[in-house]
This record gives sequence, C-alpha cells and structure tokens, in this order.
Amino acid sequence: MDMLFLEVDKNVKEYDKVEIIKDNTHIEEIAKYLDTISYEVLTNIGNRVIRKVI
Repeated sequence: MDMLFLEVDKNVKEYDKVEIIKDNTHIEEIAKYLDTISYEVLTNIGNRVIRKVI
C-alpha cells in the first residue's frame, strides 16, 4: 500500500500543484533525513507514481 502524508496550511487549495521532490539538493536532504543515499530515495518511489519533468 502506498501512503503519503503532507502538512499544508490554509493557503493550499484543492487541485493545487504539489512538488514532493524539488531538485537534486532536496533529494540529498531527504536522503540525509532518512539515513540513506539519494539513489535509494529515487528508486524506492513506486511505479504507480506519475513522473513528470518540468
């Protein structure tokens, strides 16, 4: 089962675009927080997640 919880404030409206991972620096920060490497952060994202490069 895939689950994700995000804390948002009252400025976020329904159908607003949400970026979970911003850039390489952000990926490194996530990896450090999870005590792992950036490669694992990216490869552990399930196949059902839509990937869109902007």
